[in-house]
Amino acid sequence: MEDTTRPLVFMGVPEPFVDQILEHLSQSRPPLSRCFVFGSSMQLLGVLVDQWKARVEIIAVFLDGRVEAAEEAAELILEAEGCKTEAAVWVCDRARAHTPEGVRIVDADSTSTAAEIARQVAAVLSP
Repeated sequence: MEDTTRPLVFMGVPEPFVDQILEHLSQSRPPLSRCFVFGSSMQLLGVLVDQWKARVEIIAVFLDGRVEAAEEAAELILEAEGCKTEAAVWVCDRARAHTPEGVRIVDADSTSTAAEIARQVAAVLSP
């Protein structure tokens, strides 16, 4: 059985791209229970939450651009939400990320398509 409770953490992935990834994931696997989206546009974060609220709980967090502070905040928010940092799957640009040690990372670099990233996420979430 696939793990549908392990949260996804989107860090620094543009909100429209997160939407595309979630769309591909929703077509190929059981629904996610929740995901965390750390983004740079309050308006687009709001649209994303509104669009997906019937299918997945999205915890949206506005970032002000300081990567190191954002990643520390992400760890604290995950902890406050009852999620272990190492249990989450982090979707981010591996080259720019400063993710915690030992976490599962799906690289969302600028050369990957949403479908490719969704396949990688599904593979990581599979037993």
